[in-house]
Amino acid sequence: TKLAQAKSAAGCFRVLTSLYRPTMDAACNSLLLLVAGLVVSSAGDNTSSSIKESDGANLLGVELQHEFQASVVESTLNLIRRLQLGGAANPKKIFALLSSPMALAAFARFYSISIANAHDEGTRSTDDLADTRAKALVKDILWQGFFHPTQHIEGFRSMQFAVSSIVDGKAQGNESASNPRASFEETAGAKHKKKIIMASYQDKLVANLREMIEGSTGDDTTEKNEFGGSSTHDDCVISASIILPLLIEGFVHQTRKWREDHDRHVGKPRFSGKRSSKADITLLQFQLWSSLVEPLILRLKDTRKGGVTETAAAERESGVSGVVELSLLRSIRQCLALLNKYDLYLPSYPD
Repeated sequence: TKLAQAKSAAGCFRVLTSLYRPTMDAACNSLLLLVAGLVVSSAGDNTSSSIKESDGANLLGVELQHEFQASVVESTLNLIRRLQLGGAANPKKIFALLSSPMALAAFARFYSISIANAHDEGTRSTDDLADTRAKALVKDILWQGFFHPTQHIEGFRSMQFAVSSIVDGKAQGNESASNPRASFEETAGAKHKKKIIMASYQDKLVANLREMIEGSTGDDTTEKNEFGGSSTHDDCVISASIILPLLIEGFVHQTRKWREDHDRHVGKPRFSGKRSSKADITLLQFQLWSSLVEPLILRLKDTRKGGVTETAAAERESGVSGVVELSLLRSIRQCLALLNKYDLYLPSYPD
């Protein structure tokens, strides 16, 4: 039967990926995107219509019918993880590959998969299922690939975050005070993107995420359609909404590890009048949080006004706009929960 053939093919795929050692470029730019497209094809209509009611990171569920389908995702992620740990490329190169809009969208899909008939797996716990293991792999790959304490955090500390008055409440001139959107466009708007000079390669992650949310990913649109089956920018928005809370939590977790290592080697300042590393890191965490949550809020406002695209009215009638709004709202809710969980909004004083 076709089902038996599919299971056999999945088994062969797992064996091949355990023996295969491609370059990191091939794994991220070809295999990762191919499997992401297959996941969408296997999920069928569930990809665009199945909204998961969950307190976790899943906003838009990609529901697979069988565990062997999720095992293909797990095998792909295991391959990328092995290449990452084996030093298949330098950390800067890996960062660039993982932070491309297409790769981020693929990881978001993998992070939101579930198995429709998981309850038929007998007495096995959910931790034993391939979709659960796949989500853990996505977390490990992205947290190390973007926020490794000794490889990337210093780069984030050198970044200059531009956040408009819509988040931090500070007026940046009269026009900014009356029109937060104008402030945003002046600092990081679409018309100035080509003029932005990146201070470090870590800037690219924030820039790509903001572009995905704003619906402006340049030449990536055609390739996204080829591998992901999306004909609009809605898939980019939903993917960014899925992955943002995971990235923010990873940044908080890894910067805290960096601070612990820093304090262990340098020592904590005592009665010196200087801010502690805890205060500096908490400020950095809030700046990144603000920089990523702001475009979610702005995109939500534009979506509700129907002013993002010329086809906004048609999308609203078909229900697509409602799915995008829900994904944005849930992502904002989860980001606010992280703000509260880690006390990122509280002032930090020297220890």
